[in-house]
Order: sequence, then structure tokens, then C-alpha cells
Amino acid sequence: MSNTSRQGRFRLASIGALALACLMTNIALPAQAEPPVERLPEWFEGNRVQAHSESSLEIALRITPEGHARSIRSLGAHVLTRMFLSIGEGAWWPTRVGRTNPLIGERDFAAELIRAGHAEGLRLIGYYRHMCDQAMQAEHSEWICRKPDGTPALEVRGKRKDLYVLCMNSPYREYTKTRLLELADRGLDAIYFDSWHMPDICACDYCKKTFRAETGHDMDLSAAVGSPGYMEIVAFVNRTMVQTFTEWHRAIRAKHPDVFLAIGSSQYPMFISPHIDEHLLAISNTSKTEFHKPFGHEPRAMSREPDFATPAFDDQLALGWSLVRDASGGRPPLMWIPFLTSEKTATYSAAAAVTYGCIASLQAVVRNLDEDTSTNQKMFRSVFAMGDRVSPHLAYTRPVPWAALHISERARNARVGDMKQLWREVFTPALGACQALKECHAPWVVLTDDALAAGPSAETRLLVLPWPADLTAEQKNAVARFEQRGGRIIRLDPKAGWHTRTSRPGLLKPLREAIRQQASGWPIRITGPERMHAMCFRHPTEKRYTICLTNTWAWFRSERETVPSLKQQPEQPPCSDVTISLSPALGRPRKVFEADTGATLETEPADSRIRVRVPTFQVFACVVVRY
Repeated sequence: MSNTSRQGRFRLASIGALALACLMTNIALPAQAEPPVERLPEWFEGNRVQAHSESSLEIALRITPEGHARSIRSLGAHVLTRMFLSIGEGAWWPTRVGRTNPLIGERDFAAELIRAGHAEGLRLIGYYRHMCDQAMQAEHSEWICRKPDGTPALEVRGKRKDLYVLCMNSPYREYTKTRLLELADRGLDAIYFDSWHMPDICACDYCKKTFRAETGHDMDLSAAVGSPGYMEIVAFVNRTMVQTFTEWHRAIRAKHPDVFLAIGSSQYPMFISPHIDEHLLAISNTSKTEFHKPFGHEPRAMSREPDFATPAFDDQLALGWSLVRDASGGRPPLMWIPFLTSEKTATYSAAAAVTYGCIASLQAVVRNLDEDTSTNQKMFRSVFAMGDRVSPHLAYTRPVPWAALHISERARNARVGDMKQLWREVFTPALGACQALKECHAPWVVLTDDALAAGPSAETRLLVLPWPADLTAEQKNAVARFEQRGGRIIRLDPKAGWHTRTSRPGLLKPLREAIRQQASGWPIRITGPERMHAMCFRHPTEKRYTICLTNTWAWFRSERETVPSLKQQPEQPPCSDVTISLSPALGRPRKVFEADTGATLETEPADSRIRVRVPTFQVFACVVVRY
């Protein structure tokens, strides 16, 4: 055994004893975790198009840190998310705990990666695969998460049968915290946590003891999916994740106040599972999400329904992204966008992400420096240049909440376990409301259960409730206060047949009409093709609005492998006859311009308002209105 391994095991024993004492005496973090740092650094907020690169340690060693950094910087990127620890392997640096990867020898390869990236002017977000550690599972099998039947929970990445998820309620929590501090000490700017963090239910001894200490009774491991006993254990696991990430961030922030965490939201935008709830997103500095995360996931469960109305794919994506963004307090989620094959799809993907207030993190494959760099430059240079032009006008802006759509975990959880019922009564009513808000180009946001209970924003004038019968007493009181101050409410019937081709058109028409009736009172009104996506953002301290407009991207998919049933469709025509109408109550704008092209846009009077005509665009427009 190497000296590093011996020292790591000795230190780990101390760490394990301390963590176990905390767990058994119930003095771990309180259930209510502290809120995150609201203000993300300018280098993150002000770069809405960033780079993402993944490679094994073998490839990273071969192409060298300097070569990789130069390759990424040549694309025009300023921020890079890259691998600093892959699945189950030893650390890429001399670590005080656990095992150092033997491939690096005596090198501190993580420090080399950081120095090389910073030397090229890049900020580094480090991908750390925290769910598993092959050396630690061998030394501490008691740390492995267990399914209800007691079998070990497999780590799904890589589809290996010998690698397991390690439990955040075990001493692995303290072990990982030490590793994260080591990376922060080396100068990493942020840390990225992929995937689902723990199984829905963990029945390891640590979880069973902690659950008993918190609740006063044992887990019901025979509970059926969706039952009260099942939901109680899932809620416990969700609390564990919130406590763990809060503890890790608190420890890092104590030494490195500017380092933040990008925490994976996994299935949350698809909304198919109670695993990971809004509380984890609420404490995330930024939530790591993915382009291909459609709300409701794939509607395979409805494939045999003869009258099923398949929702528009871009609407599914838009609602999933909006849910992640607004559950995270409106902070821009870091969106991984892989499997791009052309400049056109890269442009559409980035534009769509930016329009919905996300960070477009474009995956650039770098395995052969010369060949891949040339390919990536052709695909991405124009997209990063677009990001440079529009990002300054989006930094620190947040969506304008003149309309709000309630998306309810409570309504979803009442129907968990029956995918057809979820499609009939949860996914399709919500997607119908999303479609109507999009087609009316309303300035809208999502309200989670907690956000609705706290009450809509003072600016909100229209509230859409897809499940009014499922509201709690607290939510009903907030809705009543909203109505008392003059807010308009649209209550949907989730059982009205939103999932059928027969009923859907008749449900959408009055919904669109009700939304448009409120449009006369909006300070900013947008008109254009119904397929166009539009979002309005405002800066918190400057009187400035940024309106992002994107043509539909439903005609292509971002997937590892082509799905024959989802053939790429023809690109849609340009968006023309787009106007932005400004209320005179806002005053006379000092300047209006299109940020992507730099063109100044003229204003003209129109029906007591001030109108701006947006030039025809194929993919994207970003209109900035300064007062």
C-alpha cells in the first residue's frame, strides 16, 4: 500500500468516527438549510454561452492540460466545465483521503488543469462524480446505499455491475467534503455535481438509524410506490441531500467565499418522480440541468391511447427548463447541451437555452487536438460570439412575473405510481397552460408549491392554477389574498381531457382568450408567430428590459443516438412581423437595440403605446430596452 493510501485510510477513520458520532447523536445539520449566496459571480452570470468537455484521465494526460485549454479557448469560450473526477476512480490529485489515481504518478494533475485553464483566461467549473468511489466501497461496504430488499444500489452511469452509490448519511459525506475542499484549495472556480445523488429510498444502516432518530419509528420498507410510507422515506432522502449539499457549501464558502456549487436536478424538470424536490433547487447556487429534459419525459405510457394528443416537444422542454430556473429562485441553471453535430443545431440549442434564462453549456469533444479543434471551431465559434454579444444584457436579470403558472409537486405526488394518470391529469394540463402562455407571448414564470404558499409577486396579475382542488390551506389563503388585490385567476380542470385530441383544442381556445384579455395591462406586450418563444427579463437595479425571442427548435433532437420514430423535421420559416409594444407608463425609452446584431431599433406610437418592430430573424433575437 502506498503512503498516500495509508495516510488516507488513517485520516478517513477519524473522519468516519466524527461523522458517525454526529449522526447517532442527531446533531447533524438542521432540516432548514440556509439559503444560497444569491449573487453568482459576474463571470458566470455574464457568460450565457459556456463550454463543456468530458474526457477520461488517459485522454486528458495525452492531450495535456495546456493543449486542452488552448483548444477550448480558441472557440471563443470564457468558461469551461470539465472533468476533474470521473466515475468511481481515484483522485486526479494527491489526496489526503481515499486513493489517488495511479495514472498521475507524483503529479498534481488537478492543479495543472486549473493553472492551464486560468492561464488561457478560462474560468473552471470542475465535474466531480460524487456518487461512487470504488476504493471506498471496497474498504467500507457499510457505506453503500441499499435498496428496500437490502441489495446494493448500483451507480447507473457506465452501466457497470460492480459499482455502487455511497450514502450521504454515512461517513462518506465527510470524506467527500474533504475532497471538495482540496479542489477548492487548488483554485477551482466552481464544482459541478451530476445526476441523482442518492436512490429514491436508501435502506442502509445509517439511513435506517437516522430515519428512526428523526421520526421516532422505523422505515416501512414494504410500502408501495406512492403510498404515505413510501413518500415519507423519499422525503427523508430528499432532506438528506439538502443537508449534505448545504454542509459542503458551507464548508467551502468558509474558506473560499466565491466558489459555488452547480447541483444536478436529475429528473426534476421531467417531473416524473418525487425524488429531488424543490428544496434542493432552492438551496442550489445554480442547478445543473440538461437540454433533453422534457416535462413529462417521453409519453410512451400513452402510446396505445388512440386519441392521445402528443405535446409539442419544444413546449415540454420550455416548461421543464422554466421549472428548474424558477425553483432555483430565477437564477440561471447550467444546462449541459451534448451531441451537437452542426453549427445550426448548436445555434438553435444555445438560443433556446438563453431565451429561457439558462446557461448554454455546449459540449465540445476534444480527443484529437488538431482534428477536433478544427471541427469545434467550425461548429461553435459563431455561437460563442453570439453569447459574447448578448450575455452582458442578461447578467443578473430575472424573468418578469406578470403571469405565473403553478406547477405542483403535491398534485404530482398524489398520482405517483400511475404514469397514465400523470399524463392525463398532471403533465397535459400543465403543458396546455404552458402552450397557451407561450402562444400569447405572455411574460410568465413558474410557481412551485412553496412559492405559491408564499404568494405570487406583487407584479403578478394573472395566475394559472392547473389543480385548484389540490391546494393546501396555506396556498388557498395566498390565492385569496391575490384575488383581493385584483389579481386574475384561471382555474383549470385537470380531468377535462387535456390529453385527448378531441378535447384539447376546445380547452386551449378559451384559455388563450382569457390570457389575451389580460394582455392590455401588460407593460410589455409581444406579438409574433405562435411557434415563437419569447421571454422578458428585467435587471434588478437598472431600468432595463431584455426580451429574448427564439424560433421553434422542435424540429430536431439532441440525443446520443438517433431515434427512428423521431426523425428530424424541416427547419421552420423565419419569424417575421414581430412587434414589442411598450406601455407609456414606463416612460420614453432612451435606447432600443437588437443585441445580437447591434442594430438600433426605432420606436413609433401605436394605440397610445410605443411600438418597436423587430427585424425578421431565423433563429434568435435579443431586444434591449433602456430607460
